[in-house]
Amino acid sequence: MTIEVQRREDATPPLRPGAKETCRNRKFHLSDRAQCLIIRLLREFLRAKLHGLTVTKADLEYEGSFGIDQDIMERLEILPFEAVEIYNISSGQRLKTYAIPLARGSREFQSNGAAAHLIKKGDRVIVACYCRLNEQEILKFDGPKVAIFNKRNEIQQFYQQAPQKIA
Repeated sequence: MTIEVQRREDATPPLRPGAKETCRNRKFHLSDRAQCLIIRLLREFLRAKLHGLTVTKADLEYEGSFGIDQDIMERLEILPFEAVEIYNISSGQRLKTYAIPLARGSREFQSNGAAAHLIKKGDRVIVACYCRLNEQEILKFDGPKVAIFNKRNEIQQFYQQAPQKIA
């Protein structure tokens, strides 16, 4: 869980006599801080999942990242350089890196740089993206987009999993 702290624009605490407020050194009494901050709990949810991909290439000499067919990235709304977690079904290894687009329609999935030590050509993997949502965003969240792949990297099933509402 993450806690998001936002400064309320409508509640500026009074400064103590002789105190100076600067961007680098904000010194408020705790009671002052409580008046000007809204604290919201953020919960982390699965946003997109690519299940059962077969890695088509592993390149140790590339700077890093995980390459994904651009069509697949767009369908699951994964942006270039967005953080992704990769779970290697073949070896049990897990890692976090970022996504980069590969040729549209290529059905290519490539581990690069240090990730290529843990994810080899031919490995089957799961790629997951997460998001952090506050209470209002959770109520509007439609659930993760999930694509299940066959061994030829074709989407066998695609769905959006609606979250269960807790009463």
